[in-house]
Amino acid sequence: MDETLTEAQLMALFAAHCECRPLDIDRAEHEHSHDCDTGVLDEIQTALNASDPEEQGAAMFQCVGHWQFDHGSDIYRPLLLAALDRPPMTIQEFNRKATP
Repeated sequence: MDETLTEAQLMALFAAHCECRPLDIDRAEHEHSHDCDTGVLDEIQTALNASDPEEQGAAMFQCVGHWQFDHGSDIYRPLLLAALDRPPMTIQEFNRKATP
């Protein structure tokens, strides 16, 4: 596995650890369901949005570790594959559909 993940892989990882729908990559920790794994989600948000390359690289490293662990998990692997195959609707897509 590479040392980085694609945006699609990061979104799938986010979807696997966040039960909130529509999916909102910018959702703050206190806005998540109690079942969401906010530690993993914070790492993904940092990997996608950090302006400091060192901070972003460290977060990506953590995300790769989560991906590898989840990919071998009986629980998370199906969630990852489903999110890659059919990405959940994002809040941005939801808002575009709701606006006439």
